[in-house]
Amino acid sequence: MYVLNIWDSIVKLMEAFFESPVQFIRDHYQNPVLWVAFFMIGIAVFNFTHSALQKEK
Repeated sequence: MYVLNIWDSIVKLMEAFFESPVQFIRDHYQNPVLWVAFFMIGIAVFNFTHSALQKEK
């Protein structure tokens, strides 16, 4: 029974952690500028990471 209580606590913690981002997505899912900005930020992070991991430079 003790393991089940720990698992329930972990599940409740994860639900609380993801509640805010999910609510944000529900509130702003029709804003195309926001999604384009997220996409561009993702590409920028990918480019910075890719260039930092290049061994030839």
